[in-house]
Amino acid sequence: MKKKTKRFMKFEDSALQAALLECLRHSGIAYKLNRDGAVVFAGQDAASVVSAAHQVRDAQFPWYFLKWKTEREAVRYPMF
Repeated sequence: MKKKTKRFMKFEDSALQAALLECLRHSGIAYKLNRDGAVVFAGQDAASVVSAAHQVRDAQFPWYFLKWKTEREAVRYPMF
């Protein structure tokens, strides 16, 4: 019998991690927490968990994937 692979995900920032947990609870995605507070999930739920993490990231950093036509437009946003 093949052992199921577990995956883990955790934001280092506690506020972002709390937002991820809230997003997962709201969406009904199956997960558990390990001793470190990382989200533990099965491979079949990976796309849903990653999508939730992207929602959290995008809410925190809305400029993350923005592109500008010119350097002048881009200068308005700091580089991190």
